[in-house]
Amino acid sequence: MKGANKIRITYLGLLISEIHGEEYTFLLKKLSEIDFYWSDRTPIDENRAKDGLALRDEYDILAVSEGWEDRKTGYSDENRVEKPCSVLEMMIAMAQRIENDTMSDGIMDRSVEWFWVMIGNLNLDFLTDRAMSYDGMCYAEMVILRWLDRNFGPDGRGSPYPTRRFGKQYEDLRNTDIYTSFQWYLNENWGDLSE
Repeated sequence: MKGANKIRITYLGLLISEIHGEEYTFLLKKLSEIDFYWSDRTPIDENRAKDGLALRDEYDILAVSEGWEDRKTGYSDENRVEKPCSVLEMMIAMAQRIENDTMSDGIMDRSVEWFWVMIGNLNLDFLTDRAMSYDGMCYAEMVILRWLDRNFGPDGRGSPYPTRRFGKQYEDLRNTDIYTSFQWYLNENWGDLSE
């Protein structure tokens, strides 16, 4: 049987391992079950979904190179190609984009750190597997839906990218696309990274 001796990793398992999320499997599985969507005010955020969906192609390439027989077993349904981008996929792809576009120095990859910065800013970082409960799952879903529905503060509190300069330098983050908002967050916390 081709590939029988090779260890097969599921798609979700690969995503979790890429962000070193082994202590957060329940939270990350929950994020993988929530479809990412964007506001009519920020249609450019569709690009974040496209980035997230591209992770599936990367998994397929790896699955073929590793000789895994059934590449679709890693996703929760057999038609994963047709399933919308999940919040987990979008956040991982966003972290990679931030690293590649803004921070990449060719020496180290900090995309894992950017992912966990977003989780921390959403106040979800306490939901380890040991701490997770039914209430924790409900809380995580509420936080994510509040963010996706743009029901967070104009300064970004309740989103992955809060800022202290709202009204002084930055406009209402509820009307600002995710990439721009995160750029503002990074510039505020780590200086102007475009130089």
